[in-house]
Amino acid sequence: MVQIYQQESNDASIGERILLHKILYGTMVMRHALDSIGLRKDSENNSARYHDARNFLIYSMNEFCAKLVGGTKPLRWSDSLFFLDLDGVFDQDLLGFPHATQSGLQSLALLRAGGFSVVLNTGRSVQHVRHYCDSYGLSGGIAEFGAVFVDAVNQREVPLTAGVPAEQLGRCREAIKKLPGVFTDPDYEYSIRAYRYKGRATIGLERRELETFLRTPEFRHLRCICRGPDSYIVQKRTSKAAALRFVRQQVRTTKTPITAIGDCQYDIEMLKAAEFAYAPGNCSRSVRQLAKQGKCRIVKERFQNGLLAAVRHRLCVEGAPSAVELLKSPDGLMQTLLKAADHRIV
Repeated sequence: MVQIYQQESNDASIGERILLHKILYGTMVMRHALDSIGLRKDSENNSARYHDARNFLIYSMNEFCAKLVGGTKPLRWSDSLFFLDLDGVFDQDLLGFPHATQSGLQSLALLRAGGFSVVLNTGRSVQHVRHYCDSYGLSGGIAEFGAVFVDAVNQREVPLTAGVPAEQLGRCREAIKKLPGVFTDPDYEYSIRAYRYKGRATIGLERRELETFLRTPEFRHLRCICRGPDSYIVQKRTSKAAALRFVRQQVRTTKTPITAIGDCQYDIEMLKAAEFAYAPGNCSRSVRQLAKQGKCRIVKERFQNGLLAAVRHRLCVEGAPSAVELLKSPDGLMQTLLKAADHRIV
């Protein structure tokens, strides 16, 4: 309908105006849901409303940004793999939800022009990874801290969890919901994301609480990852690094140098496993320690600007072009906003 209207009316900005209304509406739903949870009004349903509204915003922005990069879905895997973390590297929460900026989109365009297969390697849910691969035309992605590989080229999904640990994860999912005030993310299929609400934000469970919870024999094959806004329960043998090595074997690029970029302690083993390892200037102290050992290059630019600097350095090593234009120049309101976001994070 929008395309037909645009063609018949010559209203070129309708797509961006609709996106602005989506952001306004989605943000209002999120805030109303969080306020209701704070007042303990129908918390389960309002948590679901908050979750759905946030996904609506993320997916809507993905679809808009992907049009700026263009390109079709890859038909085959390249010998050159570029593993990319999402939060703090490609995405940043500037509008109240994670989204790309001009520099992040420029990075994807450069990698595509340089013949790289881009592989997400993130703690985000498998549902998010599926959507990012579909929207941006990525080769594939690793989701949920190494729990599953989404092969977008061959249209398959390979769980990296199986057997007894997977069964324990299913039982744990039901048990953790019974803890006071705990909610779980329904998008996570191969691990568990758990959190509580505090004001208009989510907070993770205390490490001691989770470790005590997992100490029982029925959960002995599981471990926890504790962060500020949320907590995760994954199988002990899964990791971003193990998943990277799995993908490398699957696409038969074991003799070709691979590249990875990450910004936090959960990316360290992934960075160690890559021949070319990068981190943006906003990286954690633990990643900086890795750089001091000569196992990672930290670029001075932060967040998506750091990603773009890393991509350009990697392409320079390959002798590939380090400049390419996006399909559209940032002359529209949303495009200008995405470009301005990069100046904010310098």
